[in-house]
Amino acid sequence: MFERIHSEDGLVRLHLRGGLDGEASRAMRDGCCALAEVEAREVVIDLSNVTHLDGSGVGAISFLFK
Repeated sequence: MFERIHSEDGLVRLHLRGGLDGEASRAMRDGCCALAEVEAREVVIDLSNVTHLDGSGVGAISFLFK
């Protein structure tokens, strides 16, 4: 799921890998709650290493912006 998270000068880059389905999405949401503590002006999500993305994965990504 999270391959790497990089934060610098108000920019957070999330590098994801593997499948983002129901189970992985729940874990991703838990991990993203920690990101709420980081002040970011911009968030970049790198999906280049994601092999599968279903509706739950899309929901988990949208959860980042609530």
